Amino acid sequence: MDQDTLAYAKVKLEELLAFFEVNGEIEVSEADDRVELNVATTDSGQLIGHHGETLRSLQYILSQMVSNQTGQRAFISLDVAGYKKGRAETLSAKAKTMAEEVKESGKSQTLGPLNAAERRVVHMAISEIEGIETESTGVDPYRKVIIKKS
Repeated sequence: MDQDTLAYAKVKLEELLAFFEVNGEIEVSEADDRVELNVATTDSGQLIGHHGETLRSLQYILSQMVSNQTGQRAFISLDVAGYKKGRAETLSAKAKTMAEEVKESGKSQTLGPLNAAERRVVHMAISEIEGIETESTGVDPYRKVIIKKS
């Protein structure tokens, strides 16, 4: 990814923050052909929204803006005040605890509903546990993950 794309993504995010009248520091990096933007702010609730809905919407809008500018699909990861990182850690820990309960009881457990990124976190966390597997079921936005013995 070129530096112009990273700079453009940062400028557009600054414009979105100004629109929401939110002050924050933006950190930009690149990882796995993805632009990662992290916002440090005390006004995080306004940008995150209920269960991260506003954050996902902002990420989508930003991805579309960058894609339109570059003419290529842009993969943008937006996090505000570590919300997504913390959510992923919490989900991973909960899934692993549930997996241990499934191992002991033999009874499947269901986690959800979760968005696609959250389901991926759960699938990845459980993939490391021998004898346990996961399965997504249902229709968005109510898709769930079933943790069961393999």
